[in-house]
Amino acid sequence: MAFLNIIDRLRKHSKYVSRIIIGIAILEAILVLFIGIASNNLNTNDESINLISSIGLLILSILYLTLLFLKTDYNYHFPGDIASELKSERELFELRKEYNRLSTLDEFLIDTIKNLNGQTCAIQNSEEIHLCDVGIKDGLSSLINPIVENTNYLLNTRQVNFTISVYLDSYQSLTQQDLDSGVIILHDKLNKTDILNKSLFTDLYLQGEKLEIQSNISKSFNNFEFLFGTYSVNGSEYSIICSPIPFACDDTDKLGVLFIISKQLENIPEQLHVNLSIFCRIISNWIYRYNQCIFDRKQRSLQESSVS
Repeated sequence: MAFLNIIDRLRKHSKYVSRIIIGIAILEAILVLFIGIASNNLNTNDESINLISSIGLLILSILYLTLLFLKTDYNYHFPGDIASELKSERELFELRKEYNRLSTLDEFLIDTIKNLNGQTCAIQNSEEIHLCDVGIKDGLSSLINPIVENTNYLLNTRQVNFTISVYLDSYQSLTQQDLDSGVIILHDKLNKTDILNKSLFTDLYLQGEKLEIQSNISKSFNNFEFLFGTYSVNGSEYSIICSPIPFACDDTDKLGVLFIISKQLENIPEQLHVNLSIFCRIISNWIYRYNQCIFDRKQRSLQESSVS
């Protein structure tokens, strides 16, 4: 049963108890009235009336004392406002839960920065940075692995299946002379591989889910804004969260978008846009070093070709 429902039932029970207390107070007043009447009848000349009044007074006094004892015992054992106490306890639990979540996110951030340092500072004897030994997909996946593996903490949800991707407007590639661009899937538990083709951002005449995703990442990229959207596919509701990625050395220019797709989320953490912007900044710095690594290798290759 939901906690708020328990609180509501408890409040209703408290109102019921309050009505009983009012009834007891009325009964108490009636007993005092009859005790007064019985006391006045003790001084009559009729012995039978005196006897009946004495017995009645004794019974009424016992009832009154019993009632007084029950009231005192109830007031002693019952908290002043148990509903408020339970609500406060619940709020404290939620605050502790949120604190633990934020602490865990801090650890993810630290691990991601360590990954960034580990990749960009991997210098061998040859003075060559080996950042681009693996492709951009594997490199980025390794970089943000802490949040890839713990996205439910980031989004504060019980769901465990997500698709995480980036759209990059330009990046260096060893396989072609010009700059490359497109969507890169980093993690795909929702099986969106067929939907998230590399050219999704620039494809024309799209429909259905492809169009929904393209519209969201395009809006986030073009307006350079955090975005939380929803869409429906074959009766299933999905949420998409987009966070823009800036250039490493220019906050006003746009490099791409980090986006997360999940089954529908009722809400997202208030500070999610801040957390994602930090990870996007880390991605931006990694891309900068990756591009430099690829560029240097291309230049070396051209020099070696010209010498030979």
